[in-house]
Amino acid sequence: MKYFFRFDEMEHFAFGPKVTTSFGAKVTGDRMILGIAEKKRGTGSKPHKHNVEQFNYMLQGTVHAKVGDEEMTVTRGGVIYIPANVVHTITATDDEDVIFLTVKDRFEDIKIDLVE
Repeated sequence: MKYFFRFDEMEHFAFGPKVTTSFGAKVTGDRMILGIAEKKRGTGSKPHKHNVEQFNYMLQGTVHAKVGDEEMTVTRGGVIYIPANVVHTITATDDEDVIFLTVKDRFEDIKIDLVE
């Protein structure tokens, strides 16, 4: 098992091309997933939900986030908490690209549902 990682040396990939513009790298543990993600300015996710809870910690840029019935503009240093099965969407503003750390539960199968 590998215990030490460098995101800048890992392969980066699209996190969910049908749902979000986020791409980056992740480390998967026994019970958690830690990822570094980027959204290009002006891009974001479609409204969706998943069966795991998630935290996003903003490292760079500004996003407009909607989680359930709450909306907020979140900047560097802000944290977004997304409970399991709550509809959410996060969009980078047009100012600059966004970089954030993301932490999720690790289940056998993460199920993502697009919400129209």
